[in-house]
Amino acid sequence: DLNLDDHGMTAPPVLSPSQGFTKGWRVQNSGTCAWDPAFTLTYIGGNTTASQMGGQPVVVGQTVAVNGLHDFQVNLIAPVQPGTYQGFWQMRDGQGVPFGERVWVGIQIPGAPTATPTPAPPSTNINFTSNRARINLGESVVFSWDVSGVKAVYFYEQGTRWEENGVAGQGRREVWPQRSTTYELRVVKSNDAVEVLPIRIEVIVNNPPTPTWTPPPAMPIIYSFTVSSNHVDVGSCVSLRWDVGGSVNSIRLSRSGLLLMDNAAQRQYNDCLNNPGEYIYVLEVSSGQQTVRQQQNVVFQMRPQPR
Repeated sequence: DLNLDDHGMTAPPVLSPSQGFTKGWRVQNSGTCAWDPAFTLTYIGGNTTASQMGGQPVVVGQTVAVNGLHDFQVNLIAPVQPGTYQGFWQMRDGQGVPFGERVWVGIQIPGAPTATPTPAPPSTNINFTSNRARINLGESVVFSWDVSGVKAVYFYEQGTRWEENGVAGQGRREVWPQRSTTYELRVVKSNDAVEVLPIRIEVIVNNPPTPTWTPPPAMPIIYSFTVSSNHVDVGSCVSLRWDVGGSVNSIRLSRSGLLLMDNAAQRQYNDCLNNPGEYIYVLEVSSGQQTVRQQQNVVFQMRPQPR
């Protein structure tokens, strides 16, 4: 560990809810061949669904010789809920195959202090639903909400920054989870009290039985799909970048249902819009047999007028 030593998870560092931080590891190439610059350090799981803490795969970016050392730095965001979180990370080669020993990051979020009783908040109307609770990998889920009599509403996946995901009081959102996860509707009431409504989505990976002598088909993998900003002024551009691997037959990029790129091999796209609103960018990667998707939401907002 380069920082935030958890002493073998006996004394994880204490962080505040939603606190941003960077975890660093110094990893040695103890194998028999050099690491390619395209190799990545990737999150593989943890003790809770929030243990990824928003972390994305980190590309090596250079050749690392046998017995050489390489420092990795991962930007993370502490979960909102109190508890102890441990997330495991492992090296993957250019084909997305994991190898080597796992490293981990461990933190704890303290419980909130006992608050002085406050008067009951005024009644509000909160309705949060999903059309499905169990899906197969590659299928979508539609969330709907209807909230009134409150100050603010946020819709987000657990473990991501809720502050950047404000929504209107009435709305719907279609998402394509790649793993079992929880989505939350965070409501700030008129008296500043906060209510969080979770909905758990179970993602089932169906691998058809195959003869033992025939290897299963390789899956496409989305290592990362990022935007330069989730809030952009009208007339400006948002830069989208992605990194994919595994078995890839086609790459498609769309904005709110409009196809922007088909077979998007260059892995970068700049989109400039003059109309304000919230747009959903979806990256769809297919092997011909299996398809995976990730999405990013970007709000194009009117540029503030000078006074």
